[in-house]
Amino acid sequence: MQPRSGVWDHFDKVVENGIGRAKCKYCKNTYAANSSKNGTTSLKQHLDRCKAQRSSSMMPPKFSSHVWKYFEVVQNNEEGRKARCLRCGVIYNCDPKWYGTAHLKKHVEKCLERSLYQENRIRI
Repeated sequence: MQPRSGVWDHFDKVVENGIGRAKCKYCKNTYAANSSKNGTTSLKQHLDRCKAQRSSSMMPPKFSSHVWKYFEVVQNNEEGRKARCLRCGVIYNCDPKWYGTAHLKKHVEKCLERSLYQENRIRI
């Protein structure tokens, strides 16, 4: 039977000591993968944490945070990733290996506050 989950694109099925396992294509760690006992949740969680996978170009970057609607990626290569604020043009480092999105979220909050303040000041 063909695996249904897309997570299997990132794992190979192997047998260790007669037990079915899943081997990560990036870091080579193995995880329980008996189809009648184990689901794919642990495999998905591993992919989210796998540092070898993040540095691989096989997996496209994830932009799931809501802050990405306020930024555009201006650099995304082996030197890292940088993003520009669509409102004010400030550029931030945002390489997922080193940075999360908390600093981008703080910038968006301040940037929106600043623009609301300026709009209200002009109206008065």
